[in-house]
Amino acid sequence: LERIEIFNTEIKRISHNFALLHGENLKYLSIRTGKIEFTQPKVLDCLTNLEYLDLSGNPIKKFSIDTFYGLISLKSLVLHSISDTYMIDDYDIC
Repeated sequence: LERIEIFNTEIKRISHNFALLHGENLKYLSIRTGKIEFTQPKVLDCLTNLEYLDLSGNPIKKFSIDTFYGLISLKSLVLHSISDTYMIDDYDIC
């Protein structure tokens, strides 16, 4: 599976199991307009072939500084329409 698109979902987080299951081949992941409020550290690390990630429209309030660390092939990161204020490792950036 190279492409996963999920819209208007009740998903609250991306699990390590999801990332492990789809890690080798996934290139495009879009989880838009969901309920994701935070990202766990290194949860996406095994998605090394991921080129496009869209988490827009989720009420994300906090990112870990290393959330996107393992995404070595990432070319596009879409985060529009997330929370008005969000934190990276307890540092307010907006």
